[in-house]
Amino acid sequence: MRPESLKPAHILAATKPHGTRIRYMGGCRCLPCRAANNRYARARAEKCRQGLSNKLVPANRAKTHLLRLSKKSIGRRTVAIETGIPYSSLQKIKNNIKIQIREDTERRILTVNFNNARGKALIDAAPTWKLISKLFLEGFTPDSLYKRLGYKTRIQFNKVSITARNAAKVRSLYNLVVNSIGVEKELSVYSTSSNS
Repeated sequence: MRPESLKPAHILAATKPHGTRIRYMGGCRCLPCRAANNRYARARAEKCRQGLSNKLVPANRAKTHLLRLSKKSIGRRTVAIETGIPYSSLQKIKNNIKIQIREDTERRILTVNFNNARGKALIDAAPTWKLISKLFLEGFTPDSLYKRLGYKTRIQFNKVSITARNAAKVRSLYNLVVNSIGVEKELSVYSTSSNS
């Protein structure tokens, strides 16, 4: 279904150079424009053979997925960053302005999941609490942990959900500690072997 706001091909093609498909669609049949159209047709046929037709599909599934992500505080800006789809296009899908989208657009939207959470988006706190417990076993106190995370005072992390930002801070600190422990072990093994 052609959007009513889209200008006719002959108007869109008027300012385009020869050797482009849009110029061919605008009515030009010169050799470079026919070659551009042939290249497009061959590439499209190859994608169809690979099952990548990229046809128009209803936007319902993508819209439902965007709404589900939004309930978990994963907004359109995050989806735009993860997929490369313009924020404005995602907004039109969510607001029922775009009722049809390309298969590739739908596929990219559906690949975004709760692992792509950023910033203030709430995610499951269980994995973060496992890392915090391991940090406590390495000798961290609650006060030292929160200071290393960059907080001036101790904050209370929720046991059920945590912001993606806080989860990322804890994960970074944990990785830093694990890497430094690994280096210390390597150094102790090296010093023991060099002394013998």
